[in-house]
Amino acid sequence: MRFTLTLGIIAIAGMALAGCGEAEKTTADRIEDIAALTGNTANGEAVFADKCSVCHGPQGEGKGSTPAMSQAVDGRSDDDLFTGLIDGIGSMPAMGSQLSDQEIADVVAFIKLPN
Repeated sequence: MRFTLTLGIIAIAGMALAGCGEAEKTTADRIEDIAALTGNTANGEAVFADKCSVCHGPQGEGKGSTPAMSQAVDGRSDDDLFTGLIDGIGSMPAMGSQLSDQEIADVVAFIKLPN
């Protein structure tokens, strides 16, 4: 009985710890994963409307001190844009915990569309 109980406790502890130790992906790891995805501009437009338009305006025209998307995107690489979305930049908050890798790829595809 004692052996079975001990074995049971070890098994439960092992299952509980199975998820522990998984390191959260670094920004660099996420960028690599996102770069391999194909962004969907229609989905990116929907995510932008939901998460970004409050500050950047519904058409990306900018609001107050928040720049228009055309200015924010100009001259920046996809990796720069991915990093900005994941970690935030300037007064823009980090969105990495709120957006999936696919959503980030979609938003970048959308904001890079010509006006």
